Amino acid sequence: MKKLLLLIINFFLLLNYSLAQDCGTTISEEESIQLEKLLQSNATSSRRLVANDAVVNIPLKFHLFRRTDGSGGLNQSQIDNLIAQVNDYYINANMLFFQEGDINYIDDDDIYDFNADSEGDATVGNTVTNVVNVYLFNSIQLSGNPLCGYTRFPPSADRVFAVYSCVTNGNTTLEHELGHYFTLYHTHGTTNTGTTDELVNQSNCRSAGDRLCDTPADPNLSGQVDSNCAYIGGATDANGDIYKPDPSNIMSYAPDRCADKFSRDQYDRIRTGFENGRSNLRFTSESFIATINADLKEVCVGESTKFSVKAFGATEYNWTFEGGEPSTSKSQNPQVTYNSPGSFKVILNVSNSAGQSLVVEQTNYIRVKDPSLNAISGILEENFSNNSNFSSRFIIENPDNSLTFEQKSLSLDDKSTNLLFVNNFDYNSEALPQIDVLKTVSFENTGARKYFIEFEYAYNNKTIGSGLSSQTINDSLQIEVGNECVGQYDVIFKDGGSSFVTTDQSSSIAFEPNQSNEFKTVVREYIPSSESDFLQFKIKNISYNGNNLYIKNIKITPDYSLVPPSNFRYVGIENDSIIFRWLDNSINEMGFILEASEDEVNFTDFASIASNRQLFKFSIDEVNDYRYFRLKAIGVNDFESDYSTILRIDNSILSNTDIFEDEIFIYPNPVKNSFYVELNSTHLNKPVQYQIISLNGNVILDGFLNQVNNYIDISNIEEGIYYINIINSNQSNIKSKKIIKL
Repeated sequence: MKKLLLLIINFFLLLNYSLAQDCGTTISEEESIQLEKLLQSNATSSRRLVANDAVVNIPLKFHLFRRTDGSGGLNQSQIDNLIAQVNDYYINANMLFFQEGDINYIDDDDIYDFNADSEGDATVGNTVTNVVNVYLFNSIQLSGNPLCGYTRFPPSADRVFAVYSCVTNGNTTLEHELGHYFTLYHTHGTTNTGTTDELVNQSNCRSAGDRLCDTPADPNLSGQVDSNCAYIGGATDANGDIYKPDPSNIMSYAPDRCADKFSRDQYDRIRTGFENGRSNLRFTSESFIATINADLKEVCVGESTKFSVKAFGATEYNWTFEGGEPSTSKSQNPQVTYNSPGSFKVILNVSNSAGQSLVVEQTNYIRVKDPSLNAISGILEENFSNNSNFSSRFIIENPDNSLTFEQKSLSLDDKSTNLLFVNNFDYNSEALPQIDVLKTVSFENTGARKYFIEFEYAYNNKTIGSGLSSQTINDSLQIEVGNECVGQYDVIFKDGGSSFVTTDQSSSIAFEPNQSNEFKTVVREYIPSSESDFLQFKIKNISYNGNNLYIKNIKITPDYSLVPPSNFRYVGIENDSIIFRWLDNSINEMGFILEASEDEVNFTDFASIASNRQLFKFSIDEVNDYRYFRLKAIGVNDFESDYSTILRIDNSILSNTDIFEDEIFIYPNPVKNSFYVELNSTHLNKPVQYQIISLNGNVILDGFLNQVNNYIDISNIEEGIYYINIINSNQSNIKSKKIIKL
């Protein structure tokens, strides 16, 4: 977690450049000696936590600095999630944190980006006594160096300072700084920038490094951990032994994505640090604790999630589910269904056999989505000139609560142009990449054959340093399409690196286009699954701390056009009903219209046919004088296909005179190689034709019947279902029978 600009730090270290780490907590050698004496005053550093150690509840007072207009910062739900994450780690020290009072919002542009050299500007008038005061900012600088956070070892004021982007999205800066607050050193020791004095064989582990023996000697992991969270350095200690550090330790300088644990000795020291160095905190003690969890915290309307609880010594559970069905439960692991959209609270009142009880409450814990709300059924065009249109069509996801998509007006070709902008140039984050998402509301997918998305973007890379020390940083852009309830998205566009650049401007400054020719146009086609009722488009800005991105003129067009039915044909008469067949060539048709005409010129609607049909029967009595028929597919929004070919029905068919007065016998059926067609001898003086027809209407085999028992060989035909049509002269009458080829 402990470094800024992970992608470039290795390069700078090789060139002996000095970079400030994002943890600004420091301790001098003299202060360290005094701290160790404090820890030994009432307990030893080898103290072990035991199961019946009291669980202490420690108050956190949050001070959130926002812009003067009230924008920026975190909301209550994000603070709840942050506390829950901290507790996931610190419960192993039998310590739980809770929020003291309401969030203290301070709206001041001058402190929103905080200069730690003037700490009093933020703390005077805001500090609450005997609680952990947590101050959060958009950014922190100390002596010109950017930080993610800092605090001080005890004895000291009860203050922890951090940056929004470093404590959200799973980052563990607050856990790291609280570790310092409760006396933990970095795993590489008391220094911020140097290496450790601890030996790999740990013979001096009690007096060197972090003073703990279950954390391996750490040479300082800045720039020494790869994308797989593996240590890639080759440094050696004073004995020449190669270091084998642990990049998963929260107190190391490994990236946040790797740092996810404290060691047993660290938990012991945290608890000892609390009891000896922070005993002034206004805390309460509970004999048992409870934490709740849901398998899915985001569901769609009609979906369920299962809850679980960890409560040591609990014997009774009383749940309350706002917006859920059931609304209450006494089960330890209830399953709850949500049928209405919104964000809902969950409350658990848990008791034990001693009569003690504890209430756990999570506000806005379950989010229920309904893609039909504000869904679009048509074209979406966005030129960012109307803020209300933008807010009703798009949703911005900003996980780290830092820089993200914002609307902006620029002069392009000396003409004011509205567009969308992401300030990647000033987007300095150690947890890379940082992904911000612009999502559309859902499209109603019913009746859409395909989609076209078109937009224009401008981008430049970013150059840091000069000469041999220069390095180019590129961001990337990705477009995805999917169903937010299913949760699966297809990538239809992705670009990054040098091919992503659209301008010749200098990359050492913040990029701002001034001409239209600095934009590239992207057009992509997407064919959806017919099973998805709704589709959503996502535009992802993937930042590696590069340069600025601009997007304009987004247009998403559903294609509701239909392909006309083909192979429209008459296949026979059965029980005084005429049978038509055809091939359905559209994945998006909502049905068919059959039209009829007496003269092949003037057609009228004859029948409406349901979707996904390829066969239609109607009574001969309904025909009247109609002799010509045609078919078209119909879709949503009054879309319809071209017509099929026109089908003519002969008068002799409509007369319903069956010259096959006697039954025709076909055997055996199912058939493996050959079968017989048995005709009455009265048919032999008339031309009688047969056709073997596949299910898609193709004639596989045909010929004439001239015997009472006619042998037909179909050994060369593939297995499947077919029809045999027996046709009299002039095709005025047809008998159709199904055969199964084995």
